[in-house]
Amino acid sequence: MKKDLPPYVIINDPEDKLREILTTPTPSLTFPLSEEDKQDIQTLIAKYDQETPSPVGLAAPQVGINKSFVFVHVPDDPTLKKWRPDLTDTMVRTLLINPCLEEIGEEKSAAYEGCYSVDKLTGPVSRHTTVRYFAHDRDGNAIEGIAHGFLARVLQHEVDHLNGKCILDHIKEEDLMDREEYIKLRQRQIESLMD
Repeated sequence: MKKDLPPYVIINDPEDKLREILTTPTPSLTFPLSEEDKQDIQTLIAKYDQETPSPVGLAAPQVGINKSFVFVHVPDDPTLKKWRPDLTDTMVRTLLINPCLEEIGEEKSAAYEGCYSVDKLTGPVSRHTTVRYFAHDRDGNAIEGIAHGFLARVLQHEVDHLNGKCILDHIKEEDLMDREEYIKLRQRQIESLMD
């Protein structure tokens, strides 16, 4: 029997008693992982797997786990490419423990981002277009690489959560938009490009 999964922690919900976890940097994990760490990782992945369509990333604090790990999956998906034309690099389902990023170059781009921990709002977030990432897998083996475009954005978004930040820290109040309205607007833009 599948155990109940935790709800998302919502930063802009004053009733959410766990909101502080989203503004607090996470402590690093040590290796070998404890049984509790392994269970927490399984909880995050199970939460990721219950979403349809699948998200491109999820960070431990978003489900109330104050630990430094994220789960990322950026597939080579034609539908996703319609929404994210800068999708050039992909990543198979990957657990990144204690990830850190190094910005490469000065180039940035702005794009609208949504977040499971921000209820009903979206807005443009400016991020570096290329980053180098470093992390570990569950056995403590090093993972590193360079990410461009949309994958770089996803990694920055998820690592932000581990550093106590979310998209609301990057978006000016006047640029906030209702997420459902944005999705409808973007859908119309995509359809007009297809005509």
